[in-house]
Amino acid sequence: MKKNKTVLWSLVCAVIVLATASQPCGAGGSERVPVNEWLIDVIDATREVGYNVSVATDAITGDTYISYYEGVDGDLWLARTGAPVGNCGPGNTWECQVIDSAGVVGKNSSIAVGGAGPVMSLYISYHDATNGDLKVIAGGVTRSTGAFSYSHYVVEDGNPGSGTFVGKRTSITFDADGTPRIGYQVDFGSVQAIKHAKRVAPGSGNCGAAAGYTWQCDPVHLDFDIGDHIDIDVGPGGVSYIAFYTANDTNTYPMIATNVASAALCNASTEWSCGPIRNTGNDTGEYLSLEILSGGIRSLAYRNATMESLEWTQYVGPGLGNCGPGDDSYQCEWIDDIGPASSPSGIDMEPDDDGNPVIVYQDASSGDRDLNIARPVGGLPGSGGNCGPLSPFMEFMWLCETLDAGNINHAEAVGGLSIAMNANGEAAVAYRELFGTPPDEGRLKVAMEPISIFLDGFESGNTSRWSATMP
Repeated sequence: MKKNKTVLWSLVCAVIVLATASQPCGAGGSERVPVNEWLIDVIDATREVGYNVSVATDAITGDTYISYYEGVDGDLWLARTGAPVGNCGPGNTWECQVIDSAGVVGKNSSIAVGGAGPVMSLYISYHDATNGDLKVIAGGVTRSTGAFSYSHYVVEDGNPGSGTFVGKRTSITFDADGTPRIGYQVDFGSVQAIKHAKRVAPGSGNCGAAAGYTWQCDPVHLDFDIGDHIDIDVGPGGVSYIAFYTANDTNTYPMIATNVASAALCNASTEWSCGPIRNTGNDTGEYLSLEILSGGIRSLAYRNATMESLEWTQYVGPGLGNCGPGDDSYQCEWIDDIGPASSPSGIDMEPDDDGNPVIVYQDASSGDRDLNIARPVGGLPGSGGNCGPLSPFMEFMWLCETLDAGNINHAEAVGGLSIAMNANGEAAVAYRELFGTPPDEGRLKVAMEPISIFLDGFESGNTSRWSATMP
């Protein structure tokens, strides 16, 4: 479940503070666990695995759940902690299982977990390439025992014979009531559509026939070359936001659609509004990741292909931003160089427990493909930043570090990466490592911040973080 907090970081943060009534310039950067104290493990290496990963963490138990695609048989898999038995991961402390093998299924999956009570809800949206369908896993995990039950069914049918493929790109989240919502692409060949699906009462929906018409599927936007990258979040008042990549203009850019109608209507619905975020002269928006923060503030991380860089943008108010003409309500910031257009394989972002953006990404700028993490540090003197915009003190406002270094034999985050935060703001990053030769050329890995009890550095031997005071 995504958190909804906010803090703004920018070269012009004094202006942003006036626009948003946010924290003072340079206040409250992310608390940082040094990257050499993160726990990095191989979870599944028995097949050609790890494509299109998506990770989520249960806020109550702290258990981690990863959906991923297996490339030899074309199956959807789930890896999780907290199961009654284990068959993968370090010391067999994880359980890895296939959860759909009916055809070529599981590409571009997206996972969401959460809810209160003894049973946690688990949903996964994904594509059935054999039948061209958008499918979903609907399941539950008994928190006290780890017992897992689920079903899978089609939400919206495709038709490969006519060139219609539904859900080639998907993103799923829960709203505040625990209702799943999906943003997804429909590919008609010559044009693409962005659509929104929401779980509803049985018999009241217009799709999900196999589950008793328990989904309402609505069009949002229709155009050429849209939706190859897509992300959904839900803001205050249950408003859905869908960010998607557009490649149908002279320069590409991300667009954010929201189901609150305004003058800037999306072209497939009178109930949705669409707003582009153009950075003049630059092609932007690949691998985008969206977060809706408190007050409905839109925050986005994505690739700037022109500059070969990681970029981060946030809504600051009309006339207060630096993005292109007509889009000056957003502040666009360079964060880090990430390499040529053919190399990057993912960007993902989550807020920590203070609402600060934490971004994981593949960095190929040096020729190796590394798994990197970027977090704001505030830009105060001595805060230790090395990337991102400069503060009024002429200090870098972000810290960019390598979590897992690639080399000639191992390339990190090839085929996908994903980040989730637990209730304490500690991150879990799932990603695919490319190594060796076919068919065993990919494996699923995870990098995790130490849990709170380990944050004094005792286990890693970092004595600089120990306290001399008797507890």
